Amino acid sequence: MTGSVGSPINERDDELTISVVVCAYTMERLDQTCRCVASILAGDRHPEEVLLIVDENPMLRERLREVLPPEVRVFDSDGHGISDARTMALRIAIGSVVAFIDDDAWADPSWLSELSSAFQDADVLGAGGRVEPDWEDASAALPPEIYWVVGATYRGHRTDAGPISRPLGCNMAVRREVFLTLGGFSSAFGYRSGAKTRSNEELATFTTITNPGLLCATNEERSAK
Repeated sequence: MTGSVGSPINERDDELTISVVVCAYTMERLDQTCRCVASILAGDRHPEEVLLIVDENPMLRERLREVLPPEVRVFDSDGHGISDARTMALRIAIGSVVAFIDDDAWADPSWLSELSSAFQDADVLGAGGRVEPDWEDASAALPPEIYWVVGATYRGHRTDAGPISRPLGCNMAVRREVFLTLGGFSSAFGYRSGAKTRSNEELATFTTITNPGLLCATNEERSAK
């Protein structure tokens, strides 16, 4: 996928609208998904909407509709895998900025306010923040230098505000119209059932931007890995 991007629109903080997207696919993460949504709704900046896109699991979709607050909109993905789910979310979202957080992660209270603050710079097309692993088994913890294996912020990754090549997919936000112009996330990449090695859909998408203006927000998001 290739494409070019025009000049982004400058928005004041009181004009910026944000949709938060969580993609889910397995009942095994139901409790984690509920915790994730609860952390979003408890944050110091309330999004315009929370979208939960379910990938090929009608039982999970119905269960989430039963247990989540009515303000959370739950949809079946119209494709296969996380890339298609994220692209669908871009199409149906109402926010000018769309933030993505993994279903097995949870957000610090200031997550959305700090992540969204990056977009006060008109040149910023996407932003990301810190992801900290929460090891279920401490003996299985990896050295910080290779946290990238589990999609977390690794030692050496930029942690202050400034340009980056791409954010971590677990904790990122993008300008909706810009990424729709690019065609969304390539379905050639990204996790799908039975293909755990199909990752880095965010990397594939961000490399298509010819004039990237990415800012690493100074928020923290804790991710259960």
